[in-house]
Amino acid sequence: MNATSLLKRDITQLNIKLSELQALLNEKETQLRQFKSMEGNISSSSNLHEESTHMSKDSPETFPQEVQTEIGQDLVVENDGDVSREEDFDEVNVEHQETFLGHTSPISRCRFSASGNNIASASLDGTARIWTYDASTPASRNATIYCGTEILSLDWECKSDRLLLIGTSDACIKAWNVDAKRVVCDLNTTEAFPSVLDIKCSPVEPIFVSAAASGGSGSNYFDNLGFASLTVWNMKTWKAMVCASLYIILKSFNGYV
Repeated sequence: MNATSLLKRDITQLNIKLSELQALLNEKETQLRQFKSMEGNISSSSNLHEESTHMSKDSPETFPQEVQTEIGQDLVVENDGDVSREEDFDEVNVEHQETFLGHTSPISRCRFSASGNNIASASLDGTARIWTYDASTPASRNATIYCGTEILSLDWECKSDRLLLIGTSDACIKAWNVDAKRVVCDLNTTEAFPSVLDIKCSPVEPIFVSAAASGGSGSNYFDNLGFASLTVWNMKTWKAMVCASLYIILKSFNGYV
């Protein structure tokens, strides 16, 4: 009896789905007919406009006519018989300026410095690299910072090119002094939040915020994040000022939010 009931329920649901699909198909066919009808109107309007222009050749002045017709979300502009769509753009050719080679694993972050003269890149190969960029000279690598674990985030101090902050997958935040070419401070988040996913420096104060996440036991990226922590750090004392923990509610693209 249970199997029969389930089968009947499935058949009912399929019938409902078929009815919905049929209604959707009818709606699309109606829209298509309307679209074709509007195309015919545009063509007729164009022919009338050409006849009117031909008849008024002997007039002292002729004024171009412009007709705008809304079709869905596309705007069709008719100007002297020329029809063009608003979404059409001129082709833009983009050429790369420089190529930086060196990382052996995917790059997780890249940032320009405040002056625009340096570019920092972070990679899952465990290194962060600083590249000197000048449009008039070939690019060169200024420094390679070895962290020994995956680097997930980095950011420059906003007011100078002197300091680069690096976040890793083992609860570590490193401050690299570009002038001294060495790590001047090692900060650690708690073991509960080992993955430093993002770092942002304040544009007005000597502070920065880090976003770190815990490691879950799920099979996909979002399940593996679990809990997260936001920490505000003082760059003069190199101590945490504010720390807030939160739960990442977003579990998966087809799950719940």
